[in-house]
Amino acid sequence: MTSADPVAEAKGLVVRRSGHTVLDDLTFGIARGQVTGLLGPSGCGKTTLMRTLVGVQEITAGQVTLLGLPAGHPRLRHRVGYSTQDPAVYPISR
Repeated sequence: MTSADPVAEAKGLVVRRSGHTVLDDLTFGIARGQVTGLLGPSGCGKTTLMRTLVGVQEITAGQVTLLGLPAGHPRLRHRVGYSTQDPAVYPISR
């Protein structure tokens, strides 16, 4: 990975959940050092996109990479963080 490569990138990303298309042909790249936020109404796909980036959301089509590796790759686990308002990614063990 070079400094010119995107840190996060999606190409033709499609995610369907419960028979509904949540993300439809999403393509983007985020450059190193760029700060990016997600804004939108409830149900527009923000959480689905974040779940896709950390690799816990199954994708229907397209590809997603972080730091040059496929989203969810084991080598990313110590480099990528995600904090939710409520437990939404990993199950809580008690």
